[in-house]
Amino acid sequence: MKTWLRKLNAALGLASIGGAVGLAVGGAWGLATGLLSGAAPLYEALVWGGVWGFAGWVAGGGFGAFLGTLGAGRSLENISWARVMLWGAIGGAAFPVFFSFLLDGLELGRVDFLLTAICAGLGSALSTAFVSVARGAERRELSAPEGDQPWLKA
Repeated sequence: MKTWLRKLNAALGLASIGGAVGLAVGGAWGLATGLLSGAAPLYEALVWGGVWGFAGWVAGGGFGAFLGTLGAGRSLENISWARVMLWGAIGGAAFPVFFSFLLDGLELGRVDFLLTAICAGLGSALSTAFVSVARGAERRELSAPEGDQPWLKA
């Protein structure tokens, strides 16, 4: 049960970080498009920030669940950086492609390739950062003496 709760905690933490990054990037994107198109920039920033924030939250949680499932019985040290970056890029690129197909049908020409490249880069960078933080936490946990948890002491 404790392992399940740790995986859930990690997935929710990654979801929150992904949502915050998505909110910031989407808000900046919406603000820029609103200013350039002459539309209401604050409205565009809120709408795009909400959409990207939700997508980042889902992507971060999915990546956390994916790592938790994949890492069953495996250490994060055994997963190569190239594989982590590839998984992140695929996951990041999947969102704009999925939403384009959902909204426009199966017309591959309508996919915004610039947006897909940006999302793939963000997914790759975030997945690398997530695994880097997790590897650091794993090293600290392994190097601490048994029962010594200074963060729990009052």
